[in-house]
Amino acid sequence: MAANSALAQTITVASVSKEAYLRALKSRIDTKPKVTYPLKKQAGRIVIPTAEGKSIFQDRGLGAEGDEENMGQYIYSDAKSEYSYGGYWPQLSLHSILGNYRESGRDSWEEILVGDNGQRLHLPGGPNFSPDMRCFVVESADLGVHLMPNVIQLYQLKNDIWRKIWEVQPKTWEPAEAFWTAENVLFLKKKLWKAGKATGAFTYSKITIQ
Repeated sequence: MAANSALAQTITVASVSKEAYLRALKSRIDTKPKVTYPLKKQAGRIVIPTAEGKSIFQDRGLGAEGDEENMGQYIYSDAKSEYSYGGYWPQLSLHSILGNYRESGRDSWEEILVGDNGQRLHLPGGPNFSPDMRCFVVESADLGVHLMPNVIQLYQLKNDIWRKIWEVQPKTWEPAEAFWTAENVLFLKKKLWKAGKATGAFTYSKITIQ
């Protein structure tokens, strides 16, 4: 992997066989950062102190109107919302907020990461951290219902700021599973679709961050 102070320059995606994927699965590394819970939701409101001021998440449609700037790119601005506190990762100086949104009877959700430095990331899924916790992958699979984006993303930490370094929004497959085997290597299982229906077939890829 590139040095911690440098952003990755190249993302290499190579097809691998099912057998190679299953072998890699035996070396899967699941990184579970320590989680603490220093904050509590009060009266439908979560308040996170940051270096840039307070980041406030207020339920909408259940009480007072909320702050629309907290709603991400995947969410309708007139949606009703409910937030829950997912905890704090002290190693990463990140709070996790889970946002659930209801619009015209349709539900969607996102995970919002709020850093002590004030950075806020709106993600279509939960982060899966690399072994050194300098990168994370996010998956969201939805070619059928169309309530959420169908996407896979990679983020990398540089100078205490998380930056998106890679994204694919496929039209013919869904990300079914992604896992790390090293700090710069992960494997991806793809669920294939055709003519609006899942085919029951899968393909497999190895992704390398350089």
